[in-house]
Amino acid sequence: DAGRSARLPPPSSPAVWALPRSMRAWAWIWALAAATVQVACPGELLPGVQNVCYASANATEVSLYQGKRRVAQGTVLGDRGGTLAGTLYVLAAPQSGSSQYRVVATGPEGSAEITVGAVEQRAACIVSTDKGLYKPGQSVQVRVLGLTNFRTPVAGNVTISMVNPEGFKVFQQEEAADAYGVAAFTLPLASE
Repeated sequence: DAGRSARLPPPSSPAVWALPRSMRAWAWIWALAAATVQVACPGELLPGVQNVCYASANATEVSLYQGKRRVAQGTVLGDRGGTLAGTLYVLAAPQSGSSQYRVVATGPEGSAEITVGAVEQRAACIVSTDKGLYKPGQSVQVRVLGLTNFRTPVAGNVTISMVNPEGFKVFQQEEAADAYGVAAFTLPLASE
């Protein structure tokens, strides 16, 4: 880009040649990097969570795109959030959506973009009982805690199935988990 190279000191500039020979290439690369917009983010964004990305000081906006559609605009972290080197931006990735996003930083000198993934949200259950050993005819008090891989509770319906050692389903029940992801039920045991 002719406009961009016109603002950079030429390699024959006295400021560059005044440096020791081993640092001349480094100074030229640094000058080139300082004149362009840069952006850096974690390799994967967490959905529904505030993700922090870095943009060079000359960036004026950071946005998150899903395909060609902008799904989030970054906000500056804290009181301007930055230094002479750059600024930290907060991006909120959508709760659900794509597995690939583009983070785009724009400024007067142009724009930069990177492609990042999104961590897939999954659920797992922790099952506990009121005691470890039961006699025939007793009732088992069961509690199920549903959590995502982000350790947030899973509210909604939970289907609980139990199988015996031979693999036969001996119990199945659907329970509603509360806002904390907890579902509790009682399982009566056979008297024999």
